Amino acid sequence: IGAAIAIENKVSSHREEVAQLRDDADVKKFDDLQAESLARTRAAMAWAGLPLWVRAVLLAAWLLMYISFIAFAQFSDVCFEDVGVTTVYDEEPLNGNVLNVVKGMVGWGALAVHGVSLVLWQIYRMWVKNKAKSLPATVLAPADVSAEPTPAP
Repeated sequence: IGAAIAIENKVSSHREEVAQLRDDADVKKFDDLQAESLARTRAAMAWAGLPLWVRAVLLAAWLLMYISFIAFAQFSDVCFEDVGVTTVYDEEPLNGNVLNVVKGMVGWGALAVHGVSLVLWQIYRMWVKNKAKSLPATVLAPADVSAEPTPAP
């Protein structure tokens, strides 16, 4: 905290000099690219613009993740063995196999539901990423990118 205060005091005492420093062109270009990428991603994620199948994938991912969360939180004693840091690996309930921490079909079912939700979430993320790349620059609002356009190479 002391270092942050010292830096703030130094910057405050030399505010005019710091204000006159020019932005680095490479950093400015990177910032502009990041702002454009963020704007494209936000445009691709707009609910109104999502196809029906993408909405279904996203809602299914949410629902399955919620179900698995409820199963893990409310029924943990049915899904998992009670183990701790001091549990001996070679004795009950693990018997030398770490997968024995999962109890029966309820535990494996909850893990499977969670795994499917993660796969669906990844499908949604990949779709958004590809859609954002394909959007034209005209989808960007003027406030989404910097006022100074970066010249094309």
